[in-house]
Amino acid sequence: MNQDTLNIFIAKHARYVMRARGGACANLKGENLNGLDFSGAKLQEAVFTGTSCQRARFAGADLSEADFFGSFLEEADLTRAVLRLTDFRGAVLRRAKLAGANMSRADLRPGTLMDMTQYYAAGAPLTRATDLSDANLRGTNLKGAQLERALMENADLSGADLTGADLSFAKLKGANLSDANLTRANLKSASLVGANLQGANFTLEQLAQADAADAVLPPEMARLSKLPSVHSAPKDAI
Repeated sequence: MNQDTLNIFIAKHARYVMRARGGACANLKGENLNGLDFSGAKLQEAVFTGTSCQRARFAGADLSEADFFGSFLEEADLTRAVLRLTDFRGAVLRRAKLAGANMSRADLRPGTLMDMTQYYAAGAPLTRATDLSDANLRGTNLKGAQLERALMENADLSGADLTGADLSFAKLKGANLSDANLTRANLKSASLVGANLQGANFTLEQLAQADAADAVLPPEMARLSKLPSVHSAPKDAI
């Protein structure tokens, strides 16, 4: 698909959102949208299932309740995008830019992909974890987000709001969670190995549920050093 064709979809969807004549819900399922520009678009409830959106630009777009199930969004720019209740199950968002995005109650659980030609053989579907490795999620609103089993190694979650998020079994090795709000977040069996938790809001009880080996903790949490391999760090540690 080229940009001109995409712009027609965006315009029709904007009319659909306003319930105006000539409007139509954008159904882009399976399309190649690599490098295209969606900046500022109003695409609530749009369908992106199985699309390839690598390096696409969604900065400031409203994608609330949109369906990105099984999509590829590597290096996509979703800075300040509205992603409330958006379905990212099984999506690949490696190195995506999500700084300042609103991802409250977004669904980032594993997804079972059913495309026979690409993902499975002999009738055996592939279940793929949502991949946010190396993604920029600085200051992102992830309140209540479903991040069960998500791959978030080396992701930048500094200042992110993860209040009530489900991070059970998530892989956060080397992630930057400095100043993140983890109030009531579910950290059951999460891997926080080597993660930076300086200034983060969490409790001893939460951390005890996770694998926090070699995690970087603020001095005031030095008592947590009794946990296996967990250590505190000086205030000027990175």
